[in-house]
Amino acid sequence: MAPTKVLATMLAASLALPAAAQTAAPATTSPAPAPASATTLGGLNGPLVPGLCLLSRDDLIMKSKVGEAAVARLKVLAGRAQTSIDTEKARLEASGKALSAKRATLTQQQFETEAAALQKRAQNLQTDVALRERQIELTRNRAYAQILEASDPFVSAAFGAHKCGLLFAREAALGGNFGNDLTPEVLAAFDAKGTPITVELEPVAPK
Repeated sequence: MAPTKVLATMLAASLALPAAAQTAAPATTSPAPAPASATTLGGLNGPLVPGLCLLSRDDLIMKSKVGEAAVARLKVLAGRAQTSIDTEKARLEASGKALSAKRATLTQQQFETEAAALQKRAQNLQTDVALRERQIELTRNRAYAQILEASDPFVSAAFGAHKCGLLFAREAALGGNFGNDLTPEVLAAFDAKGTPITVELEPVAPK
């Protein structure tokens, strides 16, 4: 590729953390929330099934005090990563514009040398974007796992108190009698006695 085309490509490239890395919505650890209403399918309802209980792990993550604090921290970490990327991107674009402005004063070899250096910086930035994306994802998944682990004692207590024989994800229920939904009880206990978790960026090695 000609030096001028290389430079144009670098300046046109949009380098940013993907949207998924900037948010704190549940990913692999927790599925997307499903409607919690018992009228999901045209008012389906029925008798309470003894021993069958429900629980929303999404709610434990997104609605508990421990989860809300962790999600807020994740947003801070993702924001810092994005700011760092945006700063370097702006520097790279400024350097590209400066090189274009002085193109007429440079020999072909000088221009190619400086353009190659800019291309290297652009490649490094792309690598950094991918690295930070993986780091945010690992951190998010680790945080969600810690939240669920911290809630386990309260889930176990509710499970025993309601004499449950089976526990299903509420998100998987299409309708019926939700009388044995343990989520509100577990959330209340978790909020009252749960211990906050520490959320820091997980280490990740470059590929």
